[in-house]
Amino acid sequence: MNKPTEKELELRELWLQSLEKNPERQGKYCLGSKYKDSYLACCLGECVIVHGDDVWEENRLIVADPLNIKEPTRALLYNYKKYFLRSKYGDLKTSAVIKGNEFSSLSAINDRGITWPEIAAYIRSNPDNVFTDND
Repeated sequence: MNKPTEKELELRELWLQSLEKNPERQGKYCLGSKYKDSYLACCLGECVIVHGDDVWEENRLIVADPLNIKEPTRALLYNYKKYFLRSKYGDLKTSAVIKGNEFSSLSAINDRGITWPEIAAYIRSNPDNVFTDND
């Protein structure tokens, strides 16, 4: 299995810092939506934005798959591998219990009311459950 480069690890850290410092940007149920001069995004959408891979179409964050098919989506399609995530929904290796609720993916954690700072704290405490680096 490939390991992240130093640059990829730096971008991962910037993503986690963005989740910690910008909770007002947290949105639900889609990767991202623009509103005037700002946007809302789910935690996975913020990952895409921090990595500079964001493409906006009609105020919606979209993802292009390897065949260059662009579609608005709640998932990362095929590029989740670039971020060393387990699936397009940010599936966890094993389910996590946070605030008494069980979750199987980062998208579920985000969409069911866990804040970005709490998501970042979970990722920092459980990187092997989130990323494929050590599989």
